[in-house]
Amino acid sequence: KIQAGDLDGNGLTDFVVGNLGLNYKYKASKEKPFFIHGKDIDSSGSFDIVLSTYYGDEVYPVRGRTCSSEQIPQVGDDFKTFHDFSIASIDDVYGSELENSIKYEVTEFASVILYQESIGNFTLQRLPFKCQSAPVNGIVIADINHDSKDDLILAGNLYQSEIETGRADFGTGEIVINKGNRKWAALDVHESGLYIDGDVKSLELIKLGEKSELTLIVGNNKGPIELVKILDNN
Repeated sequence: KIQAGDLDGNGLTDFVVGNLGLNYKYKASKEKPFFIHGKDIDSSGSFDIVLSTYYGDEVYPVRGRTCSSEQIPQVGDDFKTFHDFSIASIDDVYGSELENSIKYEVTEFASVILYQESIGNFTLQRLPFKCQSAPVNGIVIADINHDSKDDLILAGNLYQSEIETGRADFGTGEIVINKGNRKWAALDVHESGLYIDGDVKSLELIKLGEKSELTLIVGNNKGPIELVKILDNN
């Protein structure tokens, strides 16, 4: 999810970027990216997806022998044992097959803010550590505490994953207060009162009913829509 707003008051649009978070088995950095390849390797008529990442200084497949051979049977023929597959690098497994594939690299899984310093020039800043515990799929920018600075409401989770990877379901929603000077504070649940722990895919802030009550509408994948009333404690 990407949401735009002037978060530091310099008159330029900044972007809050929801990402996978840091509480997941996938890791990435500029020095050691996470790789995604796409190609019809086995000539079945559909794209095969190959994920790979660094372990130490070598790049290895992310998915194990069972899942990899179910997608591409030749992998099982080439590597008869799980041990043989476990010590094989991505080049050992796929060789030249990936040379002409579609290839993407990930260098950052954290949810971040992109501050626009001047037109088209941005500085990346990670959101507070509490905001990295789960994927962020919904973002609302609004002044929650009425101090004339825009705050954030975040939510997410990710129930869909390959069988070897457990779902990311630690998220319960976050209210993140803008403290000024590009400093942010994520509230604990007992402070915010926000608890939305489903497979959240979208958030919107609306005014509900004749009284125009500020309400958070939560879209859950394969689940009911939730409404959360925003109380004005001021």
